[in-house]
Amino acid sequence: MTFTSQSGGPGNHAVGDMDSDGYLDVCNGSGYQRNNGGNNKWLRVNLVGTLSNRDAIGARVTITSALGTQIRDIRSGDGFRYMSFIGAHFGLGNDEVIEELSIRWPHGEVEVFTDVPVNAPFTVVEGITTGLVEAAETSIALYPNPAMDAITIGNPGVNARYEVLDAAGKLVLEGSNANGRISVTELLPGAYLMRTTENGAVKQARFTKL
Repeated sequence: MTFTSQSGGPGNHAVGDMDSDGYLDVCNGSGYQRNNGGNNKWLRVNLVGTLSNRDAIGARVTITSALGTQIRDIRSGDGFRYMSFIGAHFGLGNDEVIEELSIRWPHGEVEVFTDVPVNAPFTVVEGITTGLVEAAETSIALYPNPAMDAITIGNPGVNARYEVLDAAGKLVLEGSNANGRISVTELLPGAYLMRTTENGAVKQARFTKL
């Protein structure tokens, strides 16, 4: 259960799952030492920052399973010459259920997930909380999401007004639009909340500006 010194083994090296089998391999130059793995469970978390830096460097990922709590910090430059996998990789032993996964983003927000599959990559875009399901009667459809230049509100009423709030709750965009297409080119990259009001009914949904 320990590493053993081996002459001719990798010196300056990087660690990552080169063959996507859930087990970390050791890489050096153009070659690598493959980990043949076994039957243990695993989880790989890939983060995409929006309000934070895109690689989410500085984020902290915490998971809880029957084994206990594990923590991984997202960082770069952890070696000389080569860089290891930039996401968060967890070994789970025989655990098939992740009770909770939380992400503390560098920007300061915390997102929590409770329905996370094992033995698979899990990608999270900051600000799009897939673990939170809003009630159908109070949510609206937005597409594309994430958006680059413009975003469309599904089935807006003729008299519907919209407001866009940033992550701090500040109003950054508002107006009235009959066809539902709204330009977001002036918004900074990040997570936002779209809110529409029509005949006293308020609906909302989150979206990300790239």
